[in-house]
Amino acid sequence: ILDDLLSEFREEIRRNDQNNLEIISEIQFHNSTEISIDRARVVRVIRCLFQNSLRNTKSGYIKIGYYFQDNKATFYVLDSGQGYFKIKDFLQNEDLSESFTKYTDPYTAITTNLVKNLIKMMGGTIWIECNGLTGAGIYFSVPANLISNPNIKINELNNSSIAI
Repeated sequence: ILDDLLSEFREEIRRNDQNNLEIISEIQFHNSTEISIDRARVVRVIRCLFQNSLRNTKSGYIKIGYYFQDNKATFYVLDSGQGYFKIKDFLQNEDLSESFTKYTDPYTAITTNLVKNLIKMMGGTIWIECNGLTGAGIYFSVPANLISNPNIKINELNNSSIAI
């Protein structure tokens, strides 16, 4: 998943002439393993988190990574931008109108709400940590089952398995 997304994200940065922004891939699991996960929703969440980071980071970096532990896949998008307090507010408030009184950023509000709901639908959790002074570190964990039979082909699982 991440290889394809990182290629897509690097191309988007190049197209937008954001030469002061670097994408960093951080993979903390070194052995190739296959897990069963809701690929389409995970990809959608990572894309939304990347777009939020891109909108809030004019220069510096966006770091994307994952790890697998205790039957959970944890993905994260960290940036050196200015969006921590805004995104934290949108994540914590159930009533978006309350957050709009502080921040008039409908794009971030909508994508953050979409991300929360997608993760909830997958039975996962989401949290945010400050990255540096005002950068955001957004993490989400979703249930993932280790595939015990390595001979199963990914295509046979109807787009629900990823190799990490």
